[in-house]
Amino acid sequence: ATLVESNPVNVQQLQQTKELLSAEGCRMIQADYFQFIDNFSASGQRPFDIIFLDPPFEQGLLVQAAQAL
Repeated sequence: ATLVESNPVNVQQLQQTKELLSAEGCRMIQADYFQFIDNFSASGQRPFDIIFLDPPFEQGLLVQAAQAL
């Protein structure tokens, strides 16, 4: 699993949860989602099988986030 989160406080909480659950296969990336997708696409890496989007809904980013894929 690859988790992409821009908020450093959330990244720290996710990292603690990862350690608590011994989720060794979980990769944490602190980055802006849109920049991550652009860089990932340009790198030619294998695409993800499943993507779970959970943007801040009050900012209306869901459609934009899905279209970036």
